Amino acid sequence: MSNIHSMPSNQHLYDQASNWIVKMDRGLSADEKIALREWLQSDTENHDILMEMTQLWDKMDAMTRLSDLFEKPGKPTEANKANSQRYRPYFAIAASTVIAAVAGLWALFGAVDNGNYYQTAIGEQSTVMLQDGSQITLNTNTKVQVRYTDQARLLN
Repeated sequence: MSNIHSMPSNQHLYDQASNWIVKMDRGLSADEKIALREWLQSDTENHDILMEMTQLWDKMDAMTRLSDLFEKPGKPTEANKANSQRYRPYFAIAASTVIAAVAGLWALFGAVDNGNYYQTAIGEQSTVMLQDGSQITLNTNTKVQVRYTDQARLLN
């Protein structure tokens, strides 16, 4: 019998939520609206993660509004307008990629404020006394995050 248990990661839910936010920002088709409703109803965690990502999106939108405070250089010419419209899809893709990367980093590192990370290197084993008085033994090349709620201790 093995005492090694794999810990499920919800990183894929953050990725899916980021994709839904990008789609909502550009406007959802009727089929996408149905798919979004199904995704939200499939797991209560989906709704919570989507709301977290929406708050992050709103914070980034605030930075866009700040840029309105600064004077824009000169009046655009027709040639400049045509060039900016030509590159608009590339900017949208770049912005989506940046948002997905920020969301991924936020999901990876943002949960640190209510948890502790423990890690062992290759060949190393460690026993750690947790805040609630319990112990956890880490095998070689293991990483675990321990978070506490009012009802439970969560290991990721």
